[in-house]
Amino acid sequence: MNRLWTIVTVTYNSAEDLREFSSRYTSKDPHWIVVDNNSADDTIDTAVSLGAFNPTTLPFNLGFSKANNIGLSM
Repeated sequence: MNRLWTIVTVTYNSAEDLREFSSRYTSKDPHWIVVDNNSADDTIDTAVSLGAFNPTTLPFNLGFSKANNIGLSM
């Protein structure tokens, strides 16, 4: 499905934040990319359950800028 826009979300132990964020969108809304900075919580499982496109876990915390650039390249 082609979407009009894409959101790249960089996370770190952010499962609850993802739940709150996703509650504002419907299935017709953006292509959502989640790049996780190696969280210890269930951030990736939460992202999958909320419909994020191919959520990715980095091997260690690369920081916001590098993680954002990785998401942008997806």
